[in-house]
Amino acid sequence: TVLGIALGRALAWAMQRASLGEGLGALLLCSGGVASFALVNALGGSGFIAIYLVGLVVGNRTRRAGENLLRAMDGMAWLAQSSMFLLLGLLVTPGAIPGILPSALAISLFLMLFARPAAVWVSLLPFRFAGREIAFIGWMGLRGAVPIVLAMFPMLAGVPGSGTLFNVAFVVVLTSLLFQGTSVAFSARRFGVGLPPRDEPLVRSTLSDDHLAILEFLVGPQSPLLGVLLRTLLLPEGARVLAVIRGGEPLDQDAAGALRQGDVVMLVAPDAEVDHLSEMFARVDVAARRKYFGDFVLEGGASFGDVCAAYGCELPEDLAGLTLDQAMRRRAPRIVEGDAVQISRLLLVAREIAEGRVVKVGLKLERAAGK
Repeated sequence: TVLGIALGRALAWAMQRASLGEGLGALLLCSGGVASFALVNALGGSGFIAIYLVGLVVGNRTRRAGENLLRAMDGMAWLAQSSMFLLLGLLVTPGAIPGILPSALAISLFLMLFARPAAVWVSLLPFRFAGREIAFIGWMGLRGAVPIVLAMFPMLAGVPGSGTLFNVAFVVVLTSLLFQGTSVAFSARRFGVGLPPRDEPLVRSTLSDDHLAILEFLVGPQSPLLGVLLRTLLLPEGARVLAVIRGGEPLDQDAAGALRQGDVVMLVAPDAEVDHLSEMFARVDVAARRKYFGDFVLEGGASFGDVCAAYGCELPEDLAGLTLDQAMRRRAPRIVEGDAVQISRLLLVAREIAEGRVVKVGLKLERAAGK
C-alpha cells in the first residue's frame, strides 16, 4: 500500500512536469502503471492493489492530465477488455461446457442472487446507504475481466482441474453479462436510482491552470436558449462567452444576435460551473428533468425559513436558521444527486451537489401541496 501510494505520487509528479502530447502522455501513464505493477510484484507485494493506488493518486493529483488523457485511456481500456474476452474464448473448451453447465449455472445464480447481495449488504451497512441503493449495487455485480484473470492463474500454475475452473468462470461471466448487463437501465428505474438524461458539452478542454475549461455547447431544437440574446443571459460567475460558431464562421456574441438552431457557443468557465452551464444549454428532454427535479430551482445557500414562508409551510423548530443545503443534509446526511427530502409541505430534490454540499435544489410544488 505504501509503495503504491509513493509510486503514484512519483508518476503524478512526472506527468505534471512533462510537456507531452495526449498520445505520449497516455503511453507514459500506462508504462508507469505497468512498471509499478511489476516492481511491487517483484518485491513480493500485491501488484493489483499497487496499480489501483497508483491510478487513484494520479487521478486526484493530476486532474488536468486525467481530463486530457481520458479519451486515449478509454480506448486502451476497451482494447484491454476486448483482449481479455478474446483470451477467454481461446482458452475455454466448448466440448466440456455441457458436462459442467448445470453446476456452473447453479454457481452463477447463487453468486447473483445470494452471495453478492449479502456481501454488499454487510459491506455497506455501516455507511448508511439507502436500501434501494444497496439493492441496486448488489444486483449490478457484473463479472468480466477480473474472474477471467483469476481463473487463468491456476491454469498458468498447472493446477489439476484448472480447465474445469476456467470453464465454470466462462459460464458465470456469460450469464452475468446476459442477465445483469442487459438489465442495468431497468434495474436503475426499478430501484429508483436512475436520473433523467443530462446534457454535456461537445468539447471540454481543461486549461493549464487546472481550474478553467473551454466548453462548446450546441444549440439544439429543444434548447431553452433558442432565440435568446447571449448578452441578456445571467451566466455563472467566472463564465465568459468566447464566440458563437455559425455556419463555420466565428462571431462575437453581439454580432451573432439571437441564437439559432445549430449554433455552437464557445465559453470559458470554472470547472465547478460546467453542470450549471449544461443545464442552461440543455438539448435533452427538459420536460423529463423538470418532472424529476421539479419546476423551480433554488440555491442551496438560500434560507430554508424564507422558502417556508414563501410557500406557506410550517417551519420545523430544529431547522430554524438553516439554509436549504443544511436542512436537507440534516434530514439526509448521505444525500446524493437525485435524492428527495420531504420537509413539512415541501418536497426538495438535490439537483446538484459539489464537495458534499447541495448547491442546487429542485422544488416540486404539486407533491409538496399533497395533491
